[in-house]
Amino acid sequence: MVKSLSRVGLFSLLIVSLLLPGSLLAGDTPERITVDQVKALLDKGEKVVFLDSRNSYAWDSSPIMLPGAIRVHDNASLAAVVDTLPREGKIVSYCT
Repeated sequence: MVKSLSRVGLFSLLIVSLLLPGSLLAGDTPERITVDQVKALLDKGEKVVFLDSRNSYAWDSSPIMLPGAIRVHDNASLAAVVDTLPREGKIVSYCT
């Protein structure tokens, strides 16, 4: 799976721990994470959920999709899935 991440051309990923209502306060900055750090999490067996936050153009023009990633291209799509996101593990939002 991480090799797929590298092929997408991700230079860095944005990790959002517990992206649930009230978990990030106004002005908080999510922590950046590298592909290697995501791989280390996966290798340790940690639960990682991926949010594909690429804009519509990037999504439509890319032949590569990360299997199992949840598509959240705008605030409305994020709001539609936020209550279904797990409370354990990490949530990684990525774009190109």
